Amino acid sequence: MLALTSIQIVLLAALGVSWIVTTFRVARMAKAYGRRPVVWFFITFFFSAIPATIVFWIDSMRNVSATDSLPSRRRMASRKRRCPQCGEIYLADETDQCPNCKMPSDSEDMA
Repeated sequence: MLALTSIQIVLLAALGVSWIVTTFRVARMAKAYGRRPVVWFFITFFFSAIPATIVFWIDSMRNVSATDSLPSRRRMASRKRRCPQCGEIYLADETDQCPNCKMPSDSEDMA
């Protein structure tokens, strides 16, 4: 019979808890990607998170709308302005004035 020490039991319990936490996190991520979370919970529980990682990675490469909440480089570049007075490049915000010389940016001089 296999005799486990108390430390080994604690380590096995910690491994089991981390496995369950991983399955719940993958299920939550699946819901965010528009997939069925229960299916991905069981896929992760019985196999691992590797299939989910591959599928979600492929989805994110195909579908840019899954990451629309994150600022992309193209959108960040479209918000850049160049101050007509001092030449400072800055991100246009609500105030729309240069942070260096405080001149309001009326022109559409893109950086």
